[in-house]
Amino acid sequence: MLSFFRRVMSSWVVLALLGLLLVAVAVTGIGDPFAGGGPPAGSLVKVGDKTITETDFARQFDRFMRRAREQNPNVTNAQAAQQGAVEQLVEQLSAAAALDQFGRKHGLGISDRAVDAEIAAIPAFQLGGKFDQATYERVLGEQRVTTAELRSDLRSSAVTRQILAPISLGAQAPRTLVEPYAALLLEARRGSIAAIPASQFAPKRAPTAAEVNGYYKANLARYTIPERRSLRFALLTKADLAAEAQPTAAEIKAYYDANKEAYGGVEQRALSQVVTTDRKIAQTIIDRVSRGENFAAVAQAVAGYAAADLALGQQTEAKLAAATSAAVAKAAFAAPAGTLAGPIQSDFGWHVLRVDGVAPVRVRPLVSVSGEISAILRGEKAGDLLAKRVADIEDALTQGESFADVVKTHRLTIVSTPSLTRTGLAEDQRYRPDAVTSALLPKAFDADPGEEASVQELDNDRFAVLEVSDTIAAAPAPLTQIQPLVAAQWAQAQAMIRTKAEADAIVAEVGKGVSLAAALSKRGLKAPQSVAGRRIDLGRDGKPVPPPLALLFSIPDGSARALAAPQDQGYFVVKVEEVRKAPATADLNILGGMQSQISKSVPDELAAQFARAVEKDVGVKRSAKTIAAIRARMAGQGVADQGGADGQ
Repeated sequence: MLSFFRRVMSSWVVLALLGLLLVAVAVTGIGDPFAGGGPPAGSLVKVGDKTITETDFARQFDRFMRRAREQNPNVTNAQAAQQGAVEQLVEQLSAAAALDQFGRKHGLGISDRAVDAEIAAIPAFQLGGKFDQATYERVLGEQRVTTAELRSDLRSSAVTRQILAPISLGAQAPRTLVEPYAALLLEARRGSIAAIPASQFAPKRAPTAAEVNGYYKANLARYTIPERRSLRFALLTKADLAAEAQPTAAEIKAYYDANKEAYGGVEQRALSQVVTTDRKIAQTIIDRVSRGENFAAVAQAVAGYAAADLALGQQTEAKLAAATSAAVAKAAFAAPAGTLAGPIQSDFGWHVLRVDGVAPVRVRPLVSVSGEISAILRGEKAGDLLAKRVADIEDALTQGESFADVVKTHRLTIVSTPSLTRTGLAEDQRYRPDAVTSALLPKAFDADPGEEASVQELDNDRFAVLEVSDTIAAAPAPLTQIQPLVAAQWAQAQAMIRTKAEADAIVAEVGKGVSLAAALSKRGLKAPQSVAGRRIDLGRDGKPVPPPLALLFSIPDGSARALAAPQDQGYFVVKVEEVRKAPATADLNILGGMQSQISKSVPDELAAQFARAVEKDVGVKRSAKTIAAIRARMAGQGVADQGGADGQ
């Protein structure tokens, strides 16, 4: 989970260098400067003459979580807070604000025109490869970003790039830095690994009642059953409304008439066009072409049009009129194929059009497409009915109607689940939640206990009316129910204690010069296994490195260490018998690869160090108490133990 949040919250340095947008680097809450001490109440950070408030942070955290949920819809605010997202975001905001102030102080910035150009170049705002105002407004609305915030983000991002790019781009790791790492990879080791099974040291007797009870009390967390909730829900789907959404014959006819172009009832023409602000130039093109010259060649010579700039493609008269003017479209559709029309004036200038071809009208009769149109209208009407029903149910729930009343009114089918954990586990281990239940579980657990029913969106065509019918708080399972399990785990724990004592004794003997094989033989244990290899070969096949082998390459030459085996199976004893070092130059391929790999992190490291220096220059003071309180609140913890003074 930690690596997931690190992927979503890339380093602010990388974000700034790449110029990615909507990354929440702008500090939009700027209060009056305050003298002395840390930030005032309600503020997280003071950066020079700016303050980052809790409101600023909440807005940016909301954006971050929406990005995170695009990759993992089930991720929660609590999980993000527990994995350090609060602190990381505060660091991003602080660093970005400091760099922005530093840059502006030294005269860095970009013009309004440059900001416009950056906005137009953002793929998210484009439709068909070109900037689209409606798409721009929709995306900003979805991201809950105002135009002013976006432009501020862009300016700050540009300033940050101007500062950091010269420092970090093209930086390489020097060979003197790389050689020790490459040499470490080429290091070869030989040693022995012994396995000491806990089963050989298991107690010979059953535990007493007091021992079982004591072990149970000492390990209550191990036997605690997580909070469980029972769900009741009813599905609302577009498919269920298909019968009510059947279109009438009149609606089918109206749709057919309104979309004649789609059904071949409208003439289409392939057109080429030149537009010029000078009527004389337009007339010159017509005159020369009428004398037999090539249209494309004349357009290039007279108006500077390349051949690729001429083609308008297939057009209907209505479509061309919308793009130019009614007069231009009327003239183009009145001219015979292969001839020119014009010059005709519009708001764009003087048009000269050539009719490259006329597609014959092949009308698809209404009777042949009524089924197709009916399906389209049925889907649209079902969507409208679903949206209305969802709105009606939400209104009813808001006005205090119960889950049962709403379901009864709308004749929905109730689905009930047993008590489940957040991950879908039930007391009956044979139970498996279906896809809908699995999708609703996170929403049910994010709701406060006792919260009224709500409507939850599953996808565009499905909604669910959801109610948490029962909540069972997390609590240890009664000892009477799990006594055999506790007794077995007590015995396993005792075996591990004794196994560890034996492993420690063997390590001590080996440290005094006794061979590992002799120390094992004395205790009736199996002889050790000999292993050898180079550090670079560990994990080369993509599989995890076994812990004993990893330990062999992490302890000093001649030493021995004990290591617990997974799942309380026993202990390993690892002995290093020989370490052979090699110079980095022994394998130039490895040296070059290591230099390339380390060089990838050098730009970020240089930029980060410079940013820390900028923070010192500008002055950054963080409210540790406020940050800790926010983290605790989001992580679902109390704040009583969240101490710590405000600091740098």
